[in-house]
Amino acid sequence: MEAVAGPESFVSLSPEHRLFLNEISSFSLNELRPLREELPPGEFIPKAVDSLIDAGLPGLLVDEEHGGCGGDELCMVIALEEMGAVDSGLAGALAFHYLCCIAIAANNAHGLFNPTLMDLSRGNALGALALTEPAAGSNPAEIACSASKRRDIWLINGNKCFVCNVDTVDETYILAMAREIPNQALTCFLIPYPCKGVSPIHRYIYMGWDTIRSWAMVLSDCQVPEHFLVGERGCGLEVLSPAICRGRLAIASGALGLARSCYDLSLAYGRERRQFSMPITYFQSVSFHLADMALRIEACRTTLWKVASSSETPPDKVDMLYLYCGESAEFCASTALEIHGGLGYTMEGPTARLYRDVKGFRLALGTPDITRLCIAGAI
Repeated sequence: MEAVAGPESFVSLSPEHRLFLNEISSFSLNELRPLREELPPGEFIPKAVDSLIDAGLPGLLVDEEHGGCGGDELCMVIALEEMGAVDSGLAGALAFHYLCCIAIAANNAHGLFNPTLMDLSRGNALGALALTEPAAGSNPAEIACSASKRRDIWLINGNKCFVCNVDTVDETYILAMAREIPNQALTCFLIPYPCKGVSPIHRYIYMGWDTIRSWAMVLSDCQVPEHFLVGERGCGLEVLSPAICRGRLAIASGALGLARSCYDLSLAYGRERRQFSMPITYFQSVSFHLADMALRIEACRTTLWKVASSSETPPDKVDMLYLYCGESAEFCASTALEIHGGLGYTMEGPTARLYRDVKGFRLALGTPDITRLCIAGAI
């Protein structure tokens, strides 16, 4: 599936990034897309993991010394756009995996997590985030999950919601935030799953993202060794905030991929669908809709590539991209459905799935309203 304005958009790519773009586009088109079309939704991601491993994607952001590819954020953005163009659930699963890899690698000064990074980069395990709780969402200050220390073991107790990637492969490394007892400090723990004391109790069935596996979990005296603390004690927010920022960049890229699928489907359908003895793209109303879609896609891609290519990842710019890319994808999904007319409103074509999927990109790492609060706070 081709990019709207060519493979380089406005921001030029290095030869290495251009080669990566070509390879990941070919991989998505020739391997992942046929697999998505052949398999039932519940079987796609587990089956796709083997293909992802062969392509080196689980270790994209992990250093080569830990078995990864040593890719940068621009590689991540390029890859997640391609994944989002194939399947929203796959883009979401990889985004959470990359978030976990980023947080662990950034807090591995003493090499304690070298084996973990090897597992994550090879695809033997996937990364997951356990931040949300029944009474704590956008406000981490309301986290109630507790951590109490007994000699060199931490006991974690509480409930977590929307934990993805838990049963996708044999093992998952869960990044969980908990409140220390008695000082109430928020600390980040790494929990290898499956393990005693961690019980998935309910699998969420989303209106979209039907390929992803997301669970509500109970932690009951879950034992975590002292060396599985991620970062310093009481610095859980400092550990997760930079990783979540990059995770939002990944989610924004997946939304761009979905928007691109909407555009490509609409353009192809508009050229073949005839009314009044001519293709409907000849009508100004349809061509203007396509132009609006192309405009948003190009603006999203150009800005994503520019931010991902910078030496720093400014949180306020990422928040803006997370919000704008999600809004643009939602616009493209709605417009694609309308261009397809009655056929777009049926469950038989792909536009209905894209229309359902798009909300996932707007909610995955914060609602639009909380994102606007973050942006407003940085102004």
